[in-house]
Amino acid sequence: MNCLGYPLFGVYATILNVDSGTTKIQRPMENHDTNTGNKSKIEIKTSEKVTTPSLFKVLMHNDDYTTMEFVVEVLRDIFRKSPTEAEKIMLTIHFQGVGHCGTFPYAIAETKADQARLKARKAGFPLRCSLEEA
Repeated sequence: MNCLGYPLFGVYATILNVDSGTTKIQRPMENHDTNTGNKSKIEIKTSEKVTTPSLFKVLMHNDDYTTMEFVVEVLRDIFRKSPTEAEKIMLTIHFQGVGHCGTFPYAIAETKADQARLKARKAGFPLRCSLEEA
């Protein structure tokens, strides 16, 4: 050890004279700012990619038991369609066998399909809704 109490073997140190008259030792692997009491700023940049969730179509299927009025009611109440748009979708379901009720992220599409099924079951109708990736 040297007179300052630092081991000399394998470590090369630089002795700095500071204006206040004290002597400090700077080791090669240390940051000079931390030895003088100054705080170092470390800035870390991260990049996040935000992706839009995949969308799903909610499809309503035709059956022989669910009334047209009930289908229009479900389209207006759950899917927030205007009376004219609900009537148009209902006729598409009736004549083509399936109609597109809306396109939503998966969680919302599943919730709306479940709400429509639940409302139909409470009313005694076998209405079917399904999801299809858009």
